[in-house]
Amino acid sequence: EIPEAIGEMVALEDLDLSQNNLTGKIPSGLFMLKNLSTVYLSSNSLSGEIPNVVEALNLAVIDLSENNLIGKIPNAFGKLQI
Repeated sequence: EIPEAIGEMVALEDLDLSQNNLTGKIPSGLFMLKNLSTVYLSSNSLSGEIPNVVEALNLAVIDLSENNLIGKIPNAFGKLQI
């Protein structure tokens, strides 16, 4: 699983955890990281919903494909500038 403490890594810019057989949910704090620009979580077994609160408005690349996610894509993803 991805630890909830990842939301405390305020300097994190690029995250690539694709193809790691990860399970569980995407931590709610992940998309709160304001410096985050790239997120690759594809090809895992993540489940649940994508966190709804998004403050990482510098995100340029988000790949959540090939997981078991449910629910809606957060509206805030539509506010991303890049």
